[in-house]
Amino acid sequence: MVFLLGASFLTAEEFTTGGIYVQVASENQTCNFISKDTNFVEKIVVGKTYRIEADVMEFKTKATDSIDLALSTGLQIKVNPNTTFSIDSFNQLIVNDESQPAAIQAQYSVTALSLMDGEVELIAPKFDTNSQCILQTPLVNVNVAEGRLVVKSNPKWVMLNAIEGGVTVVDSKNKTTFIDKGQMGLIIQYPGRDDQIMVTQKVISPDELDKMTASLNKLATHSKDVLFIVIDKRIVGVRLK
Repeated sequence: MVFLLGASFLTAEEFTTGGIYVQVASENQTCNFISKDTNFVEKIVVGKTYRIEADVMEFKTKATDSIDLALSTGLQIKVNPNTTFSIDSFNQLIVNDESQPAAIQAQYSVTALSLMDGEVELIAPKFDTNSQCILQTPLVNVNVAEGRLVVKSNPKWVMLNAIEGGVTVVDSKNKTTFIDKGQMGLIIQYPGRDDQIMVTQKVISPDELDKMTASLNKLATHSKDVLFIVIDKRIVGVRLK
């Protein structure tokens, strides 16, 4: 995975594990916490802040399930039905971790996500220039930057819709391709060449654009519903309404 750009100049002691706040989840939805030595399943609690520490937090939704997540960086994620998605690592540098309690004041962040199958919607804030957020898929890594994205993925192809803001994808040979706002990028393996990918782009159809924009606007309304604070040097999300 191409990530952790900011880690080269920050020590591990400066980082705090970021907060993952569950805003919406289907009833009885679970998540898997996977580490080198353990793998356990836990029922998701709406309104709870999770911290993955050394674990990977994996979500597998069924045909009628969905999950809305707010990360303490300001990143919002909607995990749609029939999707396998995980938060592999998530850390922030909090500059006011001695305050008790206080709204977080954060600088750098490093976030690694994976979408192995299914669909996610992402609303990304403007990150610090030294921060990095990467979404890994079976074919490419997606540099998540300021904007709104809808990404569909499976082992054979990746479909990336840039609703707001352009996005850069990186293949296994570190070749980059930019997908501009309003474009749908289709990424497949190059026919007959398993070690190469091919990226084609076209304008998103008006009907699809309206549909995805409406869903992202609904997700965006959650942004003011939670405040992230630091207490006992831990990040906690607080529901505001």
